[in-house]
Amino acid sequence: MPEQPVSPNADDQDTGLDEKTYVEERKLLIDVERTQSQNYDKYLLLLSGGALGLSLTFISQVARQAKPFTYPILFVGSWVAFGVTICGMLCSMLLSQKAYQKQRDIVDAAYTQGRWPAHERITLSKWVWWLNLFSGIAFLVGAVLLGLFVSRNLS
Repeated sequence: MPEQPVSPNADDQDTGLDEKTYVEERKLLIDVERTQSQNYDKYLLLLSGGALGLSLTFISQVARQAKPFTYPILFVGSWVAFGVTICGMLCSMLLSQKAYQKQRDIVDAAYTQGRWPAHERITLSKWVWWLNLFSGIAFLVGAVLLGLFVSRNLS
C-alpha cells in the first residue's frame, strides 16, 4: 500500500497552519494569482491582435486570386469577436486597477481606524472576472469563425 503524502507541517495537520506559514503561503498564492492574471490578459490581447493580422494576410492572398469570398459573414464575425476580446480585456484592466485602488483604500482605512470596515465590498473584482471570462469566450468564437472562413475559402 503506498504511503500517504505528508504535509510540510505534519505537526499542524490537526490544528491548522501557524500564522507565519499561513501568511507566507497566502502571499505566495496571491502573487501567483496576480502573475497568472497578468499573463492571461497579455496573451489574450497578443493572440487576438495576431489573429487579426493573420486574417488580413489571408484576405490579401485570396484577393490576389480575384476569387469572390464565400461566407464573408464568418470573416466579419471573427473580426467582431476579436474586437470584443480586445475591448473586454482593456476594460478588465481598467476595472482591475480601480479595484486595487479601492482595496488599498479599504486597507488604509483599516490601518488608520484600527478596524476592518466590514461593510466595504469590492464588486469591481467580480466585473473583472466576468469580463475576463467573456473575453476568453469571444476569443474562442473569433478563432472558430476565422478557422471556418479560412477552410471555406482555401482553393
